[in-house]
Amino acid sequence: MGFKGVISDDNEPEDDLESWDGSETEEDEQGNPLPKSQPRRLKVKSWNSAVDLKNPKFCISQAFANSEVLKEAVREFALQNQLGLWFSKNSPKKIQVKCQVGCLFWLYASPIGDEDPTLYIKTLRLAHKCHPVQVLPYLNANRIAEEVAQDLMVNPEWQRAGVLNHIQKKFKLDVSIQTVYRGTKAAKKKNEGHYIDQYNKLAAYRQELKRSNPGSTVEIKTKMDGNVRRFQRMYICLVACKEGWLKGCRPIIGLYGCHIKGQHPGQLLAVIGIDPNNGMFPIAYAICEVENTETWKWFIEYLKHCVRHLYNNFKTKHPGEGLKQTLWNVVRSSTLVWFNKHMEDMRRQSENAWKWFEDKDVAH
Repeated sequence: MGFKGVISDDNEPEDDLESWDGSETEEDEQGNPLPKSQPRRLKVKSWNSAVDLKNPKFCISQAFANSEVLKEAVREFALQNQLGLWFSKNSPKKIQVKCQVGCLFWLYASPIGDEDPTLYIKTLRLAHKCHPVQVLPYLNANRIAEEVAQDLMVNPEWQRAGVLNHIQKKFKLDVSIQTVYRGTKAAKKKNEGHYIDQYNKLAAYRQELKRSNPGSTVEIKTKMDGNVRRFQRMYICLVACKEGWLKGCRPIIGLYGCHIKGQHPGQLLAVIGIDPNNGMFPIAYAICEVENTETWKWFIEYLKHCVRHLYNNFKTKHPGEGLKQTLWNVVRSSTLVWFNKHMEDMRRQSENAWKWFEDKDVAH
């Protein structure tokens, strides 16, 4: 190729590109050599997949990083315009694209140098004499997976019929329900991989929570599955929630559990306080595999540290082992009857200690 001139990088203005001198012979649809091009000055326009794939357009001297990038652009161009494009030449050094029989569309791209994998469009005819097609092989399971992956992450229960309707409306092409099924399955598998990757970041997440919220309690429990360490449970109690409960909420807590649905189901355990507006105030929570005696016991073992903060405030004005035991009886009360009984025990021991709780309007 007789390239003369400089192709600018991303930080410089586009330089003119002089066309090739015809040393490479191109062929027409019948295989006859095309007339050699006359030298002319051209400007290079680099293809940016992140931007240009949304609305692909081609022009003479357009540059593509390699043949795979160009083929991706051609496939997307065909999909968005319902064109029956196909690759009559398909190699790392030469890409030639034609349309249906009798159509005028023509695209040819090749490198300028032997070592550079960059392909430049050297021949381009955008005119069409064909009708839009109804089926394209480029609308395959992989392309459908790319299209619906984000939507399935938000709505994993999206039915295949809905996905099929979405694909047909967007591309105006026919596609089989089997292809949609494979594409949906591939998208869900890809999304699940994203979820799995997040588990590898839990240790760093724990460290960041403790660094940015000094005084917080964050614990992770794992188990060995052969040679693989797997996540089992996680407990989180942010210092702001601890202090908010101690300073602004009633000294009573409630336990709550609910199911977690999604790619990796489990159980959410939580301890809730009551704020002055009778609203729920989260104190601590845990993610675990199931809700049973073992997981609740594990959760409450960590929760004891929060009650100790309550006791530390209590004992400064109301010391003594007897009051300490009564306080623990109060906070462990699971019914209103037992709560009132232990509160009466505290009142008999110390009127001031009883008022410390009573002034906070303790309620279940």
